[in-house]
Amino acid sequence: MRQGKPFWKSKTIWVNALTLLLSILTALAGSDFVDPKVVAIITGILIPIVNILLRFVTNQPISSEGSGRRYVRIAVFGLICAGFASTAVADVLLVTKSGYYLLKTGSDGVPYVEQIDQVIKLDEPEDPGPNPPQPPKDPFEKLKRLASSEAAKVNEPTTRKALAKVYGMVADRIESGDLDYSRAFEAVSAASDAVLGVTDSAGKWAPWRKAVSDEIARLQQQGKLVGQDGTLKALRAVEAGLDAEGLGENIDWERLLKLIELILKILLSFNNGGAG
Repeated sequence: MRQGKPFWKSKTIWVNALTLLLSILTALAGSDFVDPKVVAIITGILIPIVNILLRFVTNQPISSEGSGRRYVRIAVFGLICAGFASTAVADVLLVTKSGYYLLKTGSDGVPYVEQIDQVIKLDEPEDPGPNPPQPPKDPFEKLKRLASSEAAKVNEPTTRKALAKVYGMVADRIESGDLDYSRAFEAVSAASDAVLGVTDSAGKWAPWRKAVSDEIARLQQQGKLVGQDGTLKALRAVEAGLDAEGLGENIDWERLLKLIELILKILLSFNNGGAG
């Protein structure tokens, strides 16, 4: 029968004890002691390989009799306690009805509690909560959609493009300072009457004009059409709704140019200081 050797002569025990000590020191001192990636490589790759190699050179069992057995128990118990102690310095998350708190240990070893605002679970999608914040809605988006949908019912691309120019040119003249915003819709009405009169389509566009006018009145009642900024937003919304993609294929460009000349002539009469 082979005689056992004392535990302190075991290469396997020393290798694993040193590895555990390295892990404990890293947990206590943080990344300032050893890079955690290096520790992960050592404990996850190198140590298993070393343990396998040690099995081939081991030819004696460890003695578990007498004082050697007692020393083994003491050493194992000490290493286990040190392992638990190393985890004690880690921050502990406390979840209560009043919120989230983090139990920390200061540099002087005294524990303290710090409140945190949010906790994100990496293994689950972030919960926006019962009332997630909503992006502000554009109050003029409905006006834009309405101008587009009602114009599609008329199906007159050239006239539709000309009306888009009416709203766009009025907005341009306000921005350039040639037209006071307080006369914007008066100018729009006069230019639209001229366009629809020339194209002989006033009746077809009457429902569209009423729908757009009613929506603009609603925005005014809600206080959205305030000052020059609100007026410009309304004009640009109608222009965008009328100026739909794909109109160019069916537009009579020669006629449109004549209509634009007419619009410009009407708007010039609304210049600041003009009689109107």
